[in-house]
Amino acid sequence: MEFTALEQAVLDWIASHVNVANLAEQIAACRPMDRDVTGVGSFTKLAVPAETPRIERPRTHSPICRPWIDGTEGIHLGGSSLLFLDEAGYIETLELVANGDQFDESATGFVLHAYTEPGASPNGGPAKPPGHSGVTEGPPSVS
Repeated sequence: MEFTALEQAVLDWIASHVNVANLAEQIAACRPMDRDVTGVGSFTKLAVPAETPRIERPRTHSPICRPWIDGTEGIHLGGSSLLFLDEAGYIETLELVANGDQFDESATGFVLHAYTEPGASPNGGPAKPPGHSGVTEGPPSVS
């Protein structure tokens, strides 16, 4: 079994954008063991060799990160991805999910980027308040 182009791109993105000790080594060493395609996403079980260094994180099942998937015909309304750890500190499941009702595991032509909250400033400055375009209709009135 091999990674799909999308799975490999997501794993490569995570390895190069997430600063977690030993994560890149685990991603480089992991192999897909099983894939369940649901129609709106997929779950790929990962196998990591036992000699690969563990990831020291709190023992939760929370994902490491979520790169956003855009620009593809095969994933309706874009999508997101999650990488889960097992209790021992090894990556175990890669989840890909469409934000709409269609997921094509063989999707190509996608763009991956970090998820940003709606309204967040692209340059790291303060975000505009919701519903405010920043446009005014002239000087404030004086009374």
